[in-house]
Amino acid sequence: MKILYTIVFSLILFQASGQTFREEEVVFKNEDTQLSGTLSFPEVNQESYKAIILVSGSGPQNRDSDIFGFKPFKLIADYFNSQGWAVLRYDDRGVGKSKGKSVNESTTADLAEDATEAYRYLRTRTDIDMSRIGLLGHSEGGVVVPIVANKEQDVAFLILMAGFGVKGSEVSTEQQKAILRSSGMTEAFVEASSAMNQKVLKMMSDSTVTEEALSAFVEAETLKLLEFLPEETLKQIPDKAAYAKMGAQQAVGQSKVPWLRYYMSYDPYPALTRVKCPVLILFGELDTQVLASQNLEPMENALKEGGNQKFKTVTIPKANHLFQEAITGSPGEYMSLKKEFTPDFLSMMGEWLNSRF
Repeated sequence: MKILYTIVFSLILFQASGQTFREEEVVFKNEDTQLSGTLSFPEVNQESYKAIILVSGSGPQNRDSDIFGFKPFKLIADYFNSQGWAVLRYDDRGVGKSKGKSVNESTTADLAEDATEAYRYLRTRTDIDMSRIGLLGHSEGGVVVPIVANKEQDVAFLILMAGFGVKGSEVSTEQQKAILRSSGMTEAFVEASSAMNQKVLKMMSDSTVTEEALSAFVEAETLKLLEFLPEETLKQIPDKAAYAKMGAQQAVGQSKVPWLRYYMSYDPYPALTRVKCPVLILFGELDTQVLASQNLEPMENALKEGGNQKFKTVTIPKANHLFQEAITGSPGEYMSLKKEFTPDFLSMMGEWLNSRF
Protein backbone atom coordinates (compact mmCIF):
# COMPACT_ATOMS: atom_id res chain seq x y z
CA MET A 1 0.00 0.00 0.00
CA LYS A 2 1.41 3.35 -1.04
CA ILE A 3 1.12 6.12 1.53
CA LEU A 4 0.99 9.74 0.40
CA TYR A 5 2.80 12.34 2.48
CA THR A 6 2.49 16.05 1.71
CA ILE A 7 3.93 19.23 3.20
CA VAL A 8 1.22 21.82 2.65
CA PHE A 9 3.01 25.00 3.71
CA SER A 10 5.86 25.97 5.92
CA LEU A 11 7.93 28.67 7.52
CA ILE A 12 5.35 30.15 9.87
CA LEU A 13 7.20 31.87 12.70
CA PHE A 14 5.71 32.63 16.10
CA GLN A 15 6.80 33.69 19.54
CA ALA A 16 6.17 31.72 22.76
CA SER A 17 7.78 32.42 26.11
CA GLY A 18 10.46 34.50 24.42
CA GLN A 19 11.34 31.71 21.98
CA THR A 20 10.90 31.80 18.21
CA PHE A 21 9.60 28.62 16.63
CA ARG A 22 9.00 27.54 13.05
CA GLU A 23 5.90 25.59 11.99
CA GLU A 24 4.80 23.54 9.01
CA GLU A 25 1.28 22.38 8.24
CA VAL A 26 1.61 18.74 7.18
CA VAL A 27 -0.71 16.07 5.82
CA PHE A 28 -0.26 12.29 5.97
CA LYS A 29 -2.61 9.42 5.21
CA ASN A 30 -3.73 6.13 6.71
CA GLU A 31 -5.45 4.48 3.74
CA ASP A 32 -8.55 6.67 3.15
CA THR A 33 -8.08 8.71 6.35
CA GLN A 34 -6.26 12.00 5.88
CA LEU A 35 -4.59 13.46 8.97
CA SER A 36 -3.60 17.11 9.18
CA GLY A 37 -1.18 18.43 11.75
CA THR A 38 1.46 20.90 12.84
CA LEU A 39 5.15 20.04 12.77
CA SER A 40 7.02 22.64 14.80
CA PHE A 41 10.76 23.24 15.14
CA PRO A 42 13.14 25.42 17.12
CA GLU A 43 14.20 28.35 14.95
CA VAL A 44 17.85 27.40 15.44
CA ASN A 45 18.72 25.47 12.29
CA GLN A 46 20.04 21.94 12.60
CA GLU A 47 20.84 19.31 10.02
CA SER A 48 18.35 16.97 11.69
CA TYR A 49 16.13 17.16 14.74
CA LYS A 50 15.12 14.66 17.38
CA ALA A 51 11.32 14.48 17.39
CA ILE A 52 8.23 13.75 19.49
CA ILE A 53 4.76 12.79 18.22
CA LEU A 54 1.83 13.76 20.49
CA VAL A 55 -1.15 11.36 20.57
CA SER A 56 -4.39 12.51 22.17
CA GLY A 57 -6.78 10.92 24.64
CA SER A 58 -10.29 9.58 24.09
CA GLY A 59 -12.93 11.49 22.20
CA PRO A 60 -12.50 13.79 19.21
CA GLN A 61 -9.52 16.05 19.91
CA ASN A 62 -7.89 18.79 17.90
CA ARG A 63 -4.12 19.06 17.56
CA ASP A 64 -3.83 21.15 20.74
CA SER A 65 -6.07 18.78 22.78
CA ASP A 66 -8.05 21.89 23.67
CA ILE A 67 -10.40 21.50 26.64
CA PHE A 68 -12.11 24.58 28.10
CA GLY A 69 -9.33 26.74 26.68
CA PHE A 70 -6.51 24.70 28.19
CA LYS A 71 -4.25 23.53 25.35
CA PRO A 72 -1.89 20.91 26.81
CA PHE A 73 -0.42 19.73 23.50
CA LYS A 74 0.33 23.30 22.42
CA LEU A 75 2.16 23.89 25.72
CA ILE A 76 4.07 20.61 25.41
CA ALA A 77 5.06 21.42 21.82
CA ASP A 78 6.26 24.90 22.76
CA TYR A 79 8.30 23.51 25.64
CA PHE A 80 10.01 20.78 23.64
CA ASN A 81 10.66 23.15 20.75
CA SER A 82 12.48 25.36 23.25
CA GLN A 83 14.56 22.31 24.22
CA GLY A 84 15.67 21.60 20.66
CA TRP A 85 13.01 19.02 19.68
CA ALA A 86 10.74 18.93 16.64
CA VAL A 87 7.13 18.15 17.64
CA LEU A 88 4.29 16.72 15.54
CA ARG A 89 0.73 17.11 16.79
CA TYR A 90 -2.33 16.44 14.65
CA ASP A 91 -6.11 16.70 14.58
CA ASP A 92 -7.86 13.40 15.26
CA ARG A 93 -9.63 11.79 12.32
CA GLY A 94 -12.80 13.74 11.52
CA VAL A 95 -11.68 16.74 13.60
CA GLY A 96 -10.44 20.13 12.38
CA LYS A 97 -8.58 19.72 9.10
CA SER A 98 -8.35 15.92 9.35
CA LYS A 99 -10.74 13.82 7.27
CA GLY A 100 -12.19 10.33 7.48
CA LYS A 101 -14.75 8.62 9.70
CA SER A 102 -15.10 9.96 13.21
CA VAL A 103 -13.35 8.71 16.32
CA ASN A 104 -16.61 7.17 17.58
CA GLU A 105 -16.98 5.25 14.32
CA SER A 106 -13.40 3.98 14.72
CA THR A 107 -11.54 1.93 17.33
CA THR A 108 -8.37 2.26 19.37
CA ALA A 109 -6.72 0.00 16.78
CA ASP A 110 -7.65 2.48 14.02
CA LEU A 111 -6.22 5.36 16.06
CA ALA A 112 -3.02 3.35 16.55
CA GLU A 113 -2.73 3.01 12.77
CA ASP A 114 -3.07 6.80 12.46
CA ALA A 115 -0.27 7.30 14.99
CA THR A 116 1.86 4.69 13.21
CA GLU A 117 1.53 6.62 9.95
CA ALA A 118 2.54 9.80 11.79
CA TYR A 119 5.71 8.01 12.88
CA ARG A 120 6.34 6.66 9.38
CA TYR A 121 5.80 10.13 7.95
CA LEU A 122 8.53 11.63 10.15
CA ARG A 123 10.90 8.88 9.04
CA THR A 124 10.54 10.09 5.43
CA ARG A 125 11.88 13.54 6.29
CA THR A 126 15.55 14.34 5.86
CA ASP A 127 15.40 16.97 8.64
CA ILE A 128 14.32 14.41 11.28
CA ASP A 129 16.77 12.04 12.96
CA MET A 130 15.17 8.62 12.39
CA SER A 131 16.97 7.13 15.39
CA ARG A 132 15.48 9.69 17.81
CA ILE A 133 11.72 9.70 17.19
CA GLY A 134 9.49 8.96 20.18
CA LEU A 135 5.82 9.25 21.07
CA LEU A 136 3.91 10.85 23.91
CA GLY A 137 0.38 9.58 24.54
CA HIS A 138 -2.18 11.02 26.93
CA SER A 139 -4.93 8.83 28.45
CA GLU A 140 -6.14 6.60 25.58
CA GLY A 141 -3.10 7.90 23.70
CA GLY A 142 -1.08 6.13 26.38
CA VAL A 143 -2.71 2.91 25.17
CA VAL A 144 -2.18 3.76 21.50
CA VAL A 145 1.57 4.49 21.55
CA PRO A 146 2.68 1.08 22.91
CA ILE A 147 0.83 -0.46 19.94
CA VAL A 148 2.91 1.77 17.63
CA ALA A 149 6.11 0.69 19.41
CA ASN A 150 5.09 -2.94 18.84
CA LYS A 151 4.73 -2.29 15.10
CA GLU A 152 7.77 -0.06 14.70
CA GLN A 153 10.77 -1.50 16.54
CA ASP A 154 12.89 1.66 16.04
CA VAL A 155 10.65 3.89 18.21
CA ALA A 156 13.16 5.64 20.48
CA PHE A 157 11.00 6.19 23.59
CA LEU A 158 7.48 6.47 24.96
CA ILE A 159 5.95 8.92 27.43
CA LEU A 160 2.66 7.64 28.86
CA MET A 161 0.61 10.38 30.52
CA ALA A 162 -2.22 8.73 32.49
CA GLY A 163 -2.13 5.58 30.36
CA PHE A 164 -3.91 2.33 31.17
CA GLY A 165 -2.59 -0.95 32.55
CA VAL A 166 -5.98 -2.69 32.62
CA LYS A 167 -9.03 -3.04 30.35
CA GLY A 168 -11.12 0.02 29.55
CA SER A 169 -14.12 -1.48 31.35
CA GLU A 170 -12.07 -1.69 34.57
CA VAL A 171 -10.79 1.86 34.12
CA SER A 172 -14.38 3.03 33.60
CA THR A 173 -15.56 1.33 36.79
CA GLU A 174 -12.93 2.97 39.01
CA GLN A 175 -13.31 6.27 37.17
CA GLN A 176 -17.00 6.37 37.94
CA LYS A 177 -16.41 5.65 41.63
CA ALA A 178 -13.68 8.27 41.97
CA ILE A 179 -15.68 11.00 40.22
CA LEU A 180 -18.80 10.29 42.30
CA ARG A 181 -16.78 10.36 45.52
CA SER A 182 -15.07 13.62 44.54
CA SER A 183 -18.55 15.05 43.86
CA GLY A 184 -19.62 14.31 47.43
CA MET A 185 -21.91 11.34 46.81
CA THR A 186 -22.54 8.89 49.64
CA GLU A 187 -20.65 5.60 49.65
CA ALA A 188 -23.94 3.73 49.38
CA PHE A 189 -24.77 5.56 46.15
CA VAL A 190 -21.24 5.07 44.80
CA GLU A 191 -21.34 1.31 45.35
CA ALA A 192 -24.87 0.90 43.99
CA SER A 193 -24.07 2.98 40.92
CA SER A 194 -20.84 1.05 40.32
CA ALA A 195 -22.62 -2.31 40.57
CA MET A 196 -25.19 -1.16 38.03
CA ASN A 197 -22.52 0.21 35.70
CA GLN A 198 -20.62 -3.07 35.70
CA LYS A 199 -23.78 -5.00 34.81
CA VAL A 200 -24.55 -2.54 32.00
CA LEU A 201 -21.04 -2.85 30.55
CA LYS A 202 -21.31 -6.64 30.65
CA MET A 203 -24.66 -6.50 28.84
CA MET A 204 -23.23 -4.13 26.21
CA SER A 205 -20.47 -6.61 25.42
CA ASP A 206 -22.89 -9.56 25.16
CA SER A 207 -24.16 -9.94 21.58
CA THR A 208 -27.14 -12.00 22.78
CA VAL A 209 -28.56 -9.08 24.80
CA THR A 210 -31.17 -7.14 22.81
CA GLU A 211 -31.55 -3.38 22.81
CA GLU A 212 -34.94 -3.82 24.45
CA ALA A 213 -33.46 -5.89 27.29
CA LEU A 214 -30.65 -3.38 27.85
CA SER A 215 -33.10 -0.48 27.85
CA ALA A 216 -35.46 -2.18 30.28
CA PHE A 217 -32.63 -3.06 32.66
CA VAL A 218 -31.14 0.45 32.71
CA GLU A 219 -34.54 2.07 33.16
CA ALA A 220 -35.49 -0.18 36.10
CA GLU A 221 -32.09 0.00 37.79
CA THR A 222 -31.91 3.78 37.43
CA LEU A 223 -35.19 4.13 39.33
CA LYS A 224 -33.76 1.94 42.11
CA LEU A 225 -30.55 3.95 42.14
CA LEU A 226 -32.42 7.21 42.69
CA GLU A 227 -33.50 5.91 46.09
CA PHE A 228 -29.89 6.35 47.29
CA LEU A 229 -29.85 10.08 46.50
CA PRO A 230 -30.33 12.73 49.18
CA GLU A 231 -33.71 14.49 49.21
CA GLU A 232 -32.21 17.78 48.06
CA THR A 233 -30.69 16.09 45.00
CA LEU A 234 -33.94 14.26 44.20
CA LYS A 235 -35.77 17.60 44.07
CA GLN A 236 -33.70 18.42 40.99
CA ILE A 237 -35.25 15.41 39.19
CA PRO A 238 -39.00 16.24 39.04
CA ASP A 239 -39.87 13.42 36.59
CA LYS A 240 -38.04 10.30 37.72
CA ALA A 241 -39.58 8.07 35.05
CA ALA A 242 -38.48 10.43 32.26
CA TYR A 243 -35.00 10.63 33.80
CA ALA A 244 -34.70 6.84 33.87
CA LYS A 245 -35.98 6.53 30.31
CA MET A 246 -33.41 9.07 29.10
CA GLY A 247 -30.64 7.08 30.79
CA ALA A 248 -31.87 3.91 29.06
CA GLN A 249 -31.85 5.65 25.67
CA GLN A 250 -28.29 6.87 26.26
CA ALA A 251 -27.11 3.37 27.20
CA VAL A 252 -28.62 1.87 24.04
CA GLY A 253 -27.01 4.59 21.95
CA GLN A 254 -23.62 4.01 23.56
CA SER A 255 -23.87 0.25 22.98
CA LYS A 256 -23.84 0.92 19.22
CA VAL A 257 -20.63 3.00 19.25
CA PRO A 258 -17.75 0.95 17.74
CA TRP A 259 -15.12 2.92 19.66
CA LEU A 260 -16.75 2.22 23.02
CA ARG A 261 -17.22 -1.50 22.45
CA TYR A 262 -13.55 -1.92 21.48
CA TYR A 263 -12.26 0.37 24.22
CA MET A 264 -14.09 -1.49 26.96
CA SER A 265 -12.72 -4.89 25.96
CA TYR A 266 -9.17 -3.96 24.94
CA ASP A 267 -6.43 -5.14 27.31
CA PRO A 268 -3.25 -2.97 27.02
CA TYR A 269 -1.12 -5.32 29.12
CA PRO A 270 0.19 -7.60 26.30
CA ALA A 271 1.30 -4.66 24.16
CA LEU A 272 3.23 -3.22 27.10
CA THR A 273 5.11 -6.51 27.58
CA ARG A 274 6.47 -6.11 24.03
CA VAL A 275 7.75 -2.52 24.47
CA LYS A 276 11.57 -2.52 24.54
CA CYS A 277 12.39 1.20 24.37
CA PRO A 278 12.72 3.56 27.37
CA VAL A 279 9.35 4.49 28.92
CA LEU A 280 8.32 7.33 31.22
CA ILE A 281 5.01 6.62 33.01
CA LEU A 282 3.21 9.61 34.53
CA PHE A 283 0.13 9.82 36.71
CA GLY A 284 -1.65 12.63 38.53
CA GLU A 285 -2.09 12.13 42.27
CA LEU A 286 -5.66 13.51 42.09
CA ASP A 287 -6.63 11.99 38.73
CA THR A 288 -10.20 10.66 38.99
CA GLN A 289 -10.35 9.45 35.36
CA VAL A 290 -7.34 7.13 35.24
CA LEU A 291 -6.23 6.16 38.73
CA ALA A 292 -2.58 5.54 39.50
CA SER A 293 -3.63 3.07 42.21
CA GLN A 294 -5.28 0.90 39.57
CA ASN A 295 -2.94 1.27 36.58
CA LEU A 296 0.62 2.03 37.68
CA GLU A 297 1.54 -1.38 39.07
CA PRO A 298 0.11 -3.39 36.12
CA MET A 299 2.04 -1.16 33.70
CA GLU A 300 5.27 -1.67 35.60
CA ASN A 301 4.62 -5.41 35.81
CA ALA A 302 3.98 -5.65 32.07
CA LEU A 303 7.26 -3.92 31.22
CA LYS A 304 9.17 -6.09 33.69
CA GLU A 305 7.54 -9.23 32.30
CA GLY A 306 8.83 -8.27 28.86
CA GLY A 307 12.34 -7.70 30.23
CA ASN A 308 12.23 -3.91 29.94
CA GLN A 309 14.07 -2.26 32.85
CA LYS A 310 14.40 1.10 31.08
CA PHE A 311 11.36 2.75 32.60
CA LYS A 312 10.53 5.33 35.23
CA THR A 313 7.21 5.99 36.97
CA VAL A 314 6.26 9.33 38.53
CA THR A 315 3.05 10.36 40.27
CA ILE A 316 2.71 14.14 40.14
CA PRO A 317 1.51 15.68 43.44
CA LYS A 318 -1.82 17.57 43.32
CA ALA A 319 -2.21 16.86 39.58
CA ASN A 320 -5.48 15.92 37.86
CA HIS A 321 -5.98 13.94 34.66
CA LEU A 322 -4.76 16.90 32.57
CA PHE A 323 -1.76 17.39 34.90
CA GLN A 324 -3.07 20.71 36.15
CA GLU A 325 -2.80 21.57 39.85
CA ALA A 326 -6.22 20.59 41.20
CA ILE A 327 -8.30 20.57 44.36
CA THR A 328 -10.33 17.36 44.05
CA GLY A 329 -9.29 16.12 40.60
CA SER A 330 -12.88 16.00 39.38
CA PRO A 331 -13.49 16.86 35.69
CA GLY A 332 -15.99 19.40 37.00
CA GLU A 333 -13.01 21.57 38.01
CA TYR A 334 -11.41 21.70 34.56
CA MET A 335 -13.15 24.87 33.47
CA SER A 336 -12.11 26.87 36.54
CA LEU A 337 -8.46 25.81 36.91
CA LYS A 338 -5.48 27.76 35.61
CA LYS A 339 -4.66 26.93 31.99
CA GLU A 340 -1.24 25.56 32.87
CA PHE A 341 0.52 22.41 34.03
CA THR A 342 1.65 21.80 37.59
CA PRO A 343 5.03 23.40 38.39
CA ASP A 344 8.03 21.51 37.01
CA PHE A 345 5.86 19.03 35.05
CA LEU A 346 7.33 19.99 31.68
CA SER A 347 10.89 20.29 32.93
CA MET A 348 10.64 16.87 34.59
CA MET A 349 9.80 15.30 31.21
CA GLY A 350 12.54 17.32 29.56
CA GLU A 351 15.15 16.21 32.07
CA TRP A 352 14.20 12.55 31.61
CA LEU A 353 14.50 12.82 27.83
CA ASN A 354 17.65 14.92 27.77
CA SER A 355 19.39 12.41 30.03
CA ARG A 356 18.87 9.80 27.29
CA PHE A 357 19.09 11.81 24.08
